[in-house]
Amino acid sequence: MLTVYQVNHFRHSGYLILPTRLEEGVVQQLRHTILEDVSGAVEPAVKDDTGRVTRLSALLERDSLFSEVAA
Repeated sequence: MLTVYQVNHFRHSGYLILPTRLEEGVVQQLRHTILEDVSGAVEPAVKDDTGRVTRLSALLERDSLFSEVAA
């Protein structure tokens, strides 16, 4: 389970350093889900002036995979 500090850090910085490594299969699932959302510009997302997605917002609420990994 993530601490309040970890959740706040992730929301502010967009990354989190975990105390242990995730299994490669989990990393591949996360990467696939993120790339699909970026290529489809799935909202909520932050875009630059050209419309390119630069940040996915509400990641923990975006897909159950993210909240499962965070638990």
